[in-house]
Amino acid sequence: MLNKITIVLLALLLQACAISVGERNIIMQDEQVVTLSPADINTIKQLKSGLEVTHLKLKRSDGATADGVWIEQAGSKAVIIYFSGNAMRIKEDYNSLLPELLKLKTDVVWLDHRGTGGSDGEPSVDTLFQDGLETYDYVTSRTDKKIIPHGMSLGSFVAGSIATEKSVDGLILEGSATNTDDWLDSSLPWYLKVFANVSIEGQLKTAGNSKVVQQYSGPIFIIIGENDKVTPVNLSEKLYQQSISTDKHILVVKGRRHGDVLRDDGAKAALRGFIERL
Repeated sequence: MLNKITIVLLALLLQACAISVGERNIIMQDEQVVTLSPADINTIKQLKSGLEVTHLKLKRSDGATADGVWIEQAGSKAVIIYFSGNAMRIKEDYNSLLPELLKLKTDVVWLDHRGTGGSDGEPSVDTLFQDGLETYDYVTSRTDKKIIPHGMSLGSFVAGSIATEKSVDGLILEGSATNTDDWLDSSLPWYLKVFANVSIEGQLKTAGNSKVVQQYSGPIFIIIGENDKVTPVNLSEKLYQQSISTDKHILVVKGRRHGDVLRDDGAKAALRGFIERL
């Protein structure tokens, strides 16, 4: 199946042989805001016994509003701030993702990216990164627990940016990439490479986690599905090699694809061990 990047590039190729890829080509935005309902919050509470679930409506510095949840569970000593992939929405995905995340035995803060799901505003690389920093500040002002940004795919860029700007106790990069040049190159079919000259525009060109892992020296766990076709394994392996951390870990999860590594019991056990050692 073609991923979103490939579909966008194929569409652009029909128009010209010189392709410029910008933020609007990659970062998704929904046509309308659909916030979590009281029924959604109640359903989340039933995912596991003993959960305390707060529906968050977080005001951003530019006036936008982020919609999401803060889930607390008994005995937790850490908070995962989860930054999802480009196509994920809390309302659509909480039933499949949250039961797996909660098995890591942490609290979870998860907000829809701006312009998607229940969050309004105009998304861009800069605004997503700024939102991530504001989310971190909001969480740390309300808890003394350990803070672990966990970013998946596009969200891994946001999680990584926090680790270079703020004091975090650990960092989890799932389905990540070194930089957008490598990411796009790995996504391009051979016929696009032959017939098209692809360039990256604006702030999108600077996005990625190569610079992050060369600055961040704290505990880091890089996890990737063996069959990930969106962010191939070699990109995560390169991040691991570039990392300056003395407490770095990488796990290639056999048989898994982009976005489903947390369904693997061995992967969850490895992540729990990483979190417990922090």
